[in-house]
Amino acid sequence: MKLSASSTPARAVARAAFSLLACGCAAAATAKGVLTAALPDAPAATPTQVISTPDGPLWQIHLGNELSAQIAHIGDISYQTYPPGVAPGDFGTFLVVGDQLYAPDFAGHGQTATGNIGPYTPFTPQSQSAVTGTGSELDPYKVVTVVRAGNTGLELTQVDTYVHAYESYRTDVTIRNTGTSTVSAILYRAMDCYLGGSDAGYGRVDGNKIACKANPTSGAPDRIQQFVPLSGSASYYEAHYSQVWEAIGTHQPFNNTCPGCTQEVDNGMGISWNVAVPAGGSATRSHLTLLTVGDTATCGPTTVSTGILPLTAGMNQPIFFSARASIHYPFTGTMTFLADAGSGASIACSTAMSDVSASCRHTLAPGIYQVVAQYSGDGFNPPGCSPPQTVAVVNGDPTDPTVISVLMTSPNAMQGQPVTLTASIVAAGGARLAGAAPLDDGYVTFALGDNELADRPIAGGAASYTTVFPGGSFPITARYSGNAQYIANQDTVTVQVSTPQDGIFYGGFDFGVPPQ
Repeated sequence: MKLSASSTPARAVARAAFSLLACGCAAAATAKGVLTAALPDAPAATPTQVISTPDGPLWQIHLGNELSAQIAHIGDISYQTYPPGVAPGDFGTFLVVGDQLYAPDFAGHGQTATGNIGPYTPFTPQSQSAVTGTGSELDPYKVVTVVRAGNTGLELTQVDTYVHAYESYRTDVTIRNTGTSTVSAILYRAMDCYLGGSDAGYGRVDGNKIACKANPTSGAPDRIQQFVPLSGSASYYEAHYSQVWEAIGTHQPFNNTCPGCTQEVDNGMGISWNVAVPAGGSATRSHLTLLTVGDTATCGPTTVSTGILPLTAGMNQPIFFSARASIHYPFTGTMTFLADAGSGASIACSTAMSDVSASCRHTLAPGIYQVVAQYSGDGFNPPGCSPPQTVAVVNGDPTDPTVISVLMTSPNAMQGQPVTLTASIVAAGGARLAGAAPLDDGYVTFALGDNELADRPIAGGAASYTTVFPGGSFPITARYSGNAQYIANQDTVTVQVSTPQDGIFYGGFDFGVPPQ
């Protein structure tokens, strides 16, 4: 229940009512600690798209058509922002233009605790896409939401994307000025934290990253939810939730302080940017929202999340290790995957960073492993590591046969133009793989002969790879990794690529270069 010394009596009564209405606790879960589809997303009437992955770790990302949001983390029986049983919740995008604040329509959610934000005008929804994408790095799950900020001439296009199996999702907000003069604005992203079922915690600052952190005496003291700015000049603030809303209500940028870092409070957090949008132009600001059950205190402040496939492998079966670090350009250093690092076990594999993500493959002997991804750090970013992830390797071979088929976007490929190859995996007999493990547990390797081009995780029973080709004929093989239950398999498709007859030179057509 959200009660505090700073709450007025009216707000205290309101928040108590909100808690009772929001919880629906008896129906929220079928087993303690396991989030299920029974968790309510009512009474909010806001039209919403939901990015949903059955095996998490971000089990659901609710995205309102007026730039509000809510997150569910696998293993929890409540949502991660207040109110704990309402989606979308008290989390979203805010914009100040002049002396006017624009915000999601929190009053329309039925339950909210954003009263201290003061007067605001709800964004005017323009459009919202369905969830698209396969969940891979090149084709993440995506929702595009467009709103208008009153009569300011500013239109906001928010793109929320999530890569399957990661502990963070990305938000890009583009502000377009349809007017005839430059407009100055302040853009905010802020939330009322409800981390791991707790309405109170501490703050944490890592550079320009701000986080809500669990109480050190709680059952999960290392849990954090964090905003990781990907655009420069961001300011942050972490404090009592009411102070965060009050700070936005002043119509000023956040002041880079963390009152909640030294005391446990009913906390919230936010980041902000000053933005000047020229007439007819646009400006984009981006960040990650990260929720992790681990901490990086022993190996550095950089947060790292992992995606390991398959989590249960057969004997002598290569395992695909991938990780994402909250770092910025120029993305140097190495990512090392340690198997049972705490007991001094061996390095599974190590790879150089070329972006925020890195991956490699390795075979482990039969056994149960706790795998940690450790980022080395560099001259621009500090080191860090991920929470451990359990990987099981069984002493035996898989037994269930599979069928794999690979298709391209169009049978008429053109030199220098993007081509997407999609490999679909089904159980022998044509029945689609069912259940969390067989549906998405594994990966596909795309190869041209002995030249391996890319490893792609399976999402929704399929994996995709996009590239460009020069003119010619290219037999591309897609190899399904298999897992402890299903047998590995492969299929080949020949890509016939035509050369333009009009003599036009298509730049960047060397094989393997991804489209720009």
